[in-house]
Amino acid sequence: MTLIQGYFGIIELCHSDRYDLFLADTELRCLDEIGILLRYNHNHDPHTGRFTSGNGVDNGKKDVDKLTESSIINYAKATDVFEVSNNSENSNFELQNVADLMEKSSVGRDALTKLSEKGVKPIFDYSEVRHTNRGMQQGNSIRLYARNIANERVAAQTVIHETTHLYYGIGQNQWAEAVCFAKEKMFITGRPLTVAEKRYIVKLAKDNYPEFKWKKGGYINGKRL
Repeated sequence: MTLIQGYFGIIELCHSDRYDLFLADTELRCLDEIGILLRYNHNHDPHTGRFTSGNGVDNGKKDVDKLTESSIINYAKATDVFEVSNNSENSNFELQNVADLMEKSSVGRDALTKLSEKGVKPIFDYSEVRHTNRGMQQGNSIRLYARNIANERVAAQTVIHETTHLYYGIGQNQWAEAVCFAKEKMFITGRPLTVAEKRYIVKLAKDNYPEFKWKKGGYINGKRL
């Protein structure tokens, strides 16, 4: 069993149809560790999510230590990160400002790195829509509904939210939405979340997605729960 399989095993052991703060925190930590392992596994294809043979994990701590915050992504151009559909001159924000804002946060930079690994460029769609959704993720596609996004910060939050869905293969339950909301909040605060913030996020996920159950019916890593 690999470390990655072990972490997914822990997540499955934490499976519960009721919210438990300790279990939810354990699951979030496991997802973060899985992301780190995927990044430094030379046999992991970020485009397909599959592994080739061999150990492949770069365990050299000195190499990881060299990855300072400023060396992960430097001054990405918005045109290299995002795509645009139905562009509007009356936008509430500039895409370059969104990219710059994400680079100022470790959570934002991590999301940009994940998108680069997957070869995914989120699409900012400026067409008029009849819903209030900020964005959606399906397969290797992320679409942001620009007219429903108020400013650069909310745009960056939405990119982070949908990237979390895509990278970890989670969705269609309240737990997955809580994980994505947690990443948004960590982007805003720049620190780990407090117990009160985690409880608020769980309530936010349940209030915004009443059609979903906490865990049942959703998926993680493409596997139904």
